[in-house]
Formats: sequence, C-alpha cells, structure tokens
Amino acid sequence: MRASTFVPVVLSSSLVFAYIPCPLLGPVFPAPTELSQSTTFQDALGNLSSILDNVTTTGLTPYGAIPSNATSFSIGIFDAKSPGGLYSYQYSSPALQQGTEGVKQVTKDSVYRIGSGSKLITIYLFLLEVGWKYWNHPITDFVAELKPAARNCSASSNALDCMDWDEITLGALASHMAGIPRDYSTPAELLVAGLPMPVEVYGLPPVPESDFPICGDTYTDACLKNPYLQGLTAEHPVYSPFTSPVYSNGAYELLMFAFENITGKSFETTLETKLFDKLNMTKSSYNVPTNISDAVLPRGPELSGFVAELGNEIPVGGYYSSQSDLTRMGQSILSASLLSPNTIKQWMKPVTFTSNPNSAIGRPWEIFRVPELTSHNFDLYTKLGNVFSYASMLVLAPDYDSILVAGNSSTATAQHLTDTIIPNLFPALEQTARAQAHDKFAGTYESTTEGVASNITLTTQAGQPGLVIESWYSNSTNFQVAIAGVEGVQAPATLDARMYPSGLSQQTSATCQRVGFRGIFESTATPAEAGFVGAECSSWGAVDQPRYGNVGVDEFEFKVEDGEVVSVTPRALRITLKKIA
Repeated sequence: MRASTFVPVVLSSSLVFAYIPCPLLGPVFPAPTELSQSTTFQDALGNLSSILDNVTTTGLTPYGAIPSNATSFSIGIFDAKSPGGLYSYQYSSPALQQGTEGVKQVTKDSVYRIGSGSKLITIYLFLLEVGWKYWNHPITDFVAELKPAARNCSASSNALDCMDWDEITLGALASHMAGIPRDYSTPAELLVAGLPMPVEVYGLPPVPESDFPICGDTYTDACLKNPYLQGLTAEHPVYSPFTSPVYSNGAYELLMFAFENITGKSFETTLETKLFDKLNMTKSSYNVPTNISDAVLPRGPELSGFVAELGNEIPVGGYYSSQSDLTRMGQSILSASLLSPNTIKQWMKPVTFTSNPNSAIGRPWEIFRVPELTSHNFDLYTKLGNVFSYASMLVLAPDYDSILVAGNSSTATAQHLTDTIIPNLFPALEQTARAQAHDKFAGTYESTTEGVASNITLTTQAGQPGLVIESWYSNSTNFQVAIAGVEGVQAPATLDARMYPSGLSQQTSATCQRVGFRGIFESTATPAEAGFVGAECSSWGAVDQPRYGNVGVDEFEFKVEDGEVVSVTPRALRITLKKIA
C-alpha cells in the first residue's frame, strides 16, 4: 500500500515524497522452500508457540478474548510439499476432561465438524468431476423442478416476489451472487426456532398456518429435496442477481442437486471415493462417523451437535474432518495434484468485492487483503465455517495454515486465532523468501562472448519487494539510462528497475529448468498520483513495454541447473549472460 492516496496541497513548504515500489499482484519472490531448515521461519514458529501458550493461559488475544476454559483447538501450518505439514499446535480445554466420550487430549487427527468449510470441499469436488464448463449455465438447466417456478412466478413481471431462476447461474450460486434466501426454514425461521413467549410480545403479527414452513419442524430436521424446493421457490428474492454478494446456504443445496443431475452419481459416494479416499483423508466423512472415539466433544455428542443429522444440508455445512486431513487437502490445492495448475489459479481468484475495501468473495472463498504487513499487499483465501459448537478456518496464502476450533463462541475464536497467527507468520515467510532469492539469483551475470561488454547485476533490498537491477549494461551502453530515455524519465538515476516472478516455468530435463521473470520500471522521483481513476500503483498497465523486435524489454529468463541459477537472458536483447559471482 502506498503512503498516501491523495497528494495534499501544501502552501509555503515542500512536499516530501517517499517512493514505494509498485509490484504486480502475486508473489514478489519465488515461494520459499525447505522451511524446516530456515532459522528465520523456525524462530517465528517458536515465538508463535509462546504467544499461543499465553493465549490459552489468559484467554486473551490482541484481537479479542477466547473462552479457553471451554474451547479446544488444533492449528496446523503447512506448505505444498512437507509431509504432515510444518507446524502443529493442539489445545485441550478443561471441558474435555469432564466428558465420557470422545478425546481427552486433541491431536492433529482429532475429528471436528467443519461447518461451512464444507462448501469449499463441495466446490472442490464439483471442479474435479464437472469442471468449469457449466458455471455460466442457469440452474434451471440442471434442476428441472425450478422450471415451473420460473414460469409460474416471473421475475420480469414481479421482481420483488419472484426469483429469476432462468438467470441464476451455477457460478452465481457458488459465489453467493444469486440473491436467493440464506436458508429455507431453519435455523433463522422464528416459527421453527421457537420463541419463549407469544409472538405478540415481540410485536410480531400472527400469521396463517399456510405461511408456516412446510418442512423443517425442528432446528435439526432437514427438509427432503421436493418439499425443500417447493418451500424455497415460494420465498421472496433477497437481492437482484449479480448485484451484491448475499450469503446463501440454500445455494449449495441447489449445487448438490445440480451435481447429481449432471454426473448421474451420488454426491455422497463421489465425495468419499474421489476426494476423501484419493487424498487419504481417513478422518473425514460425509455422514456422522460410526466411531466417535476420535471426536472432539466439548459438551458431549448430542449437546455439541456432533451427531446431528443435516440431510441435504450436509454439502452446505455438515462434513467432518481433522487438522491432518485439511492439511492434505490444502497441500493438494497448493500443489495442483488433482486439478490442473490453471484450474487452481482460476479458482483462487475473486468474483466480486464486498463493502469491506479489503475483502472479496470467490467460489466460495472469503478473500482478505493484508496491507502493510510485508513489502507488498497479499491476499488470504479463507473459508470460515461454524455449526453447533464447532467452527473451522482454512486459510491459503503463499504458505498455508488450517485451524479447527470446537467449543462455545468458537467462530470468534477461529477468527481471533487466525488474526494472531498472520502477523507472526507472514513477515518471517517473506524474509525467508527474500533471503533465498538473494542466495539464488543475486550476483553479476556477464556475456561470455569476447568483445561483447554486456552484464547485469542483481540484488535484493531489506524490506523491499523483488530482485533489484543494480546495474545493466548492453554492448557497453548503460541500459538503464537507455530505458529511462525511452520511458521518459527525466533523471535516469531515479529509475527503479525490479524483477518479479511471472509464474511461468518449464522443466527441460530432470535437472534443468527455465524460469520467467518480468521487470517493472518506475521513477523514484514521481509522486503518487491523486484522484480516483488515476490513482497510484498502476504498474500492471505497463507490463510488456517497451518492446524490441516483438519481445518485451522487461522479459527475463533464468536457467536453473541442479537448483543453482547459471544464467539470465534479457530476451529482447537476444543474449545470455552467465552468472560469475
């Protein structure tokens, strides 16, 4: 984030401008590796353990209190490749010691309900079995029971009473952009949840019996498919589709119905065989586990809600899992072991903003931008879930962590613990990535052709993003001065040139790899721009220019052999420079 969005008007004084580099969205260094060997990262984990010990003792985090006397939790931090993850922290509340069933001491294999974290798994399975191809198709193509509703109650003639089912797509349902009700019948329906006193006491008018929900007579009594659809289609729309994200559990029931009609397969069976079994998620299940000896039961199996049946709402918020299993699933996403890398990258992008300037929604990612914690803004792809006495939080970022929480007020606990981890984890990750990038890429590269005086020197800067081009000569010409002239930079000495990983790489043999970077050229003397549409940090609009011979001057290729960088090619200059120091 830049120091200021608007340039103030200052009279009788000079304006002080502090240059801050403007990287492209995404990693500013290659992802750090061998984190178990990184002193910086391991020190951060040790500090995190001390902080969590204090949290469990006092019940206090910097972001709010947690009921540590009644809440047990499991925390796991993992990267793409480390078997079992990088870090595990378990806390068993005193409440567990009083129970007669389930675990007394939680471990990474202890089983929790994960609530709406189930939605993320539901979409993962959808992508595995169906892919993206139907995302823009209306739900009426796949759930025939909605077609009469679209005809009998037309949104075009009665927009406030009728949902526009023929325009509501699978993608809109997955991203909460369909504008349909949050739930049908339970748990928000007061006539179902029950009121301790007559409705008139609350200022509520009596309603005819015909307005009562047609199914879901109790909090945990889920509707069957046909009465559920009958009840849902009789409700009013919440918002116009594609206008604002409006959270909907019902959307995920419809996606489950669509999945079964598209594939002709049982959703439950497919989830168990194609995802849980394939990833060896042995502690995860669709239905209530038959053996609850590994369960975390803060108030027993019934009062905790562990054994409550949710029927068609299971793909919405009813799955069971463990820290170890969510680690396996997170690693499969990060490493693209089940889906193609481009499918994963497409999945992990926003669909819409929320009214929070640092928040967006995906399918069904809840995305939070973290500014000013490291040298660049980065995004956390999260999914929070809560059901009965349980909450879960899965967080994916350049490195990833999963949190499972059980106990009273556990939603806030999951959020507070996640917020406690973030500032202690990610600065250490970036410092490690910067140090590894410096060791691998920094140095001087020279032409090996006699009489050709071309070279480039790369380095890194503490607290700053990217590989810095310290000097660059082409055929004895200071190429940074040449770029400054082309770019219209008045003082060439103020040109800031940095490289960022483009995400493009190719394994050419078992030991050799080509790795792409792109440069960003900026003037350190140019103040941040004011305004709304001409605001600062717009480097994304200047990529791939200037060009020379149909190749961007900002395009670089590194050759890596046996893990060591041996050369760099500024591709527009048609020359390869060998690393000499």
